Amino acid sequence: MNYALESGEYFDLNTRNQYTDTLVGKCIDRYVTERQRNSEAKEGAEKIEMSPKLEAIIEKIFQKSISEKEYRLGLGVALDARRLDKVTNLILIILTMG
Repeated sequence: MNYALESGEYFDLNTRNQYTDTLVGKCIDRYVTERQRNSEAKEGAEKIEMSPKLEAIIEKIFQKSISEKEYRLGLGVALDARRLDKVTNLILIILTMG
């Protein structure tokens, strides 16, 4: 997964194969785990620093879920990761679409 994160724009989320799907799943799992740990950390406790590259991949996943109208994926990741801003955004998009 680290190689995928380091590859930046060369890691294509639109490729549909087992390798890409596995890496995307692992990225989502790591992101959700880190976000949950940070939200549960007690005040004054050291929080995990989120990788900007991991966040970029997750942002691509959110954008892909919107562009392909796969709102369940985006909502699932947003809810699990406790990203209320993304939940709100996705709900507003769903409501305006129809």
